[in-house]
Amino acid sequence: MWIHNTDLHFNHINHIINVTIIIVMTSITVSNEVKQELKKIGHKGESYNDILNRLITYYCTKKLDLELNDILENEEFTPLILDKI
Repeated sequence: MWIHNTDLHFNHINHIINVTIIIVMTSITVSNEVKQELKKIGHKGESYNDILNRLITYYCTKKLDLELNDILENEEFTPLILDKI
């Protein structure tokens, strides 16, 4: 577990807010093949956690894009006209 504790100072309101961030780390088991593929995907200095976060973000973005394209192609879609809102 990694704990980061910091005090934030706001001079204009003269208050101190104590913020504690707790990050719980865990281990996952992957095959050597998967580990090697993660190394190929990763950039210098990037942790496995960083690589996996990047892959998850890419996957979620791609999934949303596919879902939205499916809506555009297969369902009735009424675009928003922002200047009339």
